[in-house]
Amino acid sequence: LREDVAAVTRKFATADLIERLNGVGVPCGPVNDIGQAFDDSQVRHLRMTRTAHHPDLGDLSLLRTPINLSEHPEQDDFHHAAPDTGQHTNEILAEIGCSHAEIEALRARGVIA
Repeated sequence: LREDVAAVTRKFATADLIERLNGVGVPCGPVNDIGQAFDDSQVRHLRMTRTAHHPDLGDLSLLRTPINLSEHPEQDDFHHAAPDTGQHTNEILAEIGCSHAEIEALRARGVIA
């Protein structure tokens, strides 16, 4: 079925296919890469981009979740960027009972970064 659908849909430009499908009641939209997501007019209209400060990279423009909850309005900015890989490894392993020596042994063996 996937091959049959792909054979038909690849004959259309994305915008044309979306217009045709929406026209007959099939809700759909494009699957965007990250660059296309930031450039999307609906993303801009809904104010789905937010700034987050990263201590090394400075201010980053990020996409927020598309889910809106009336009791929890979206903030103008994220309070921080996502952590770097391994940023909290020591704290998390210590919290579950690993000693400093155990953590360093895991790091030495390449188990953790």
